[in-house]
Amino acid sequence: MSRDFPPLLADLMGPLAREVLLIAYLDTQGHALGHVFLGGEDVSAVHGRYRPLIAPALRLGAAGFLLAHNHPSGDPRPSAADIRATHGLQALGRALELEFADHLVVGGRQVTSMRACGLLGGRIERRRCAA
Repeated sequence: MSRDFPPLLADLMGPLAREVLLIAYLDTQGHALGHVFLGGEDVSAVHGRYRPLIAPALRLGAAGFLLAHNHPSGDPRPSAADIRATHGLQALGRALELEFADHLVVGGRQVTSMRACGLLGGRIERRRCAA
């Protein structure tokens, strides 16, 4: 992931008053093949309805995906609901042989990487995270 991406997300999503979600579909090199942007009530799709998020990955022949959403409260820490939804989506991704690159939580000008927090498996690097 480019170092420019988190600041770009903070610019685009941080000041929003409603929760929005972005999912980017990636090729084997980590380059974007496409994306889906959900706003307002559509954001509930990540809480239990994974099909609208995963179906485009299969259509595009993606190797993986990256998820980002904002917290209008300004708190960039993943909530318990964020963590539960992420684990469900990660399990589905594994079953479909899709790599879950990261889940980024945007709060104001700050962006928290759930992968860097150790919440997606792989190498754990503890940074400003809350479980």
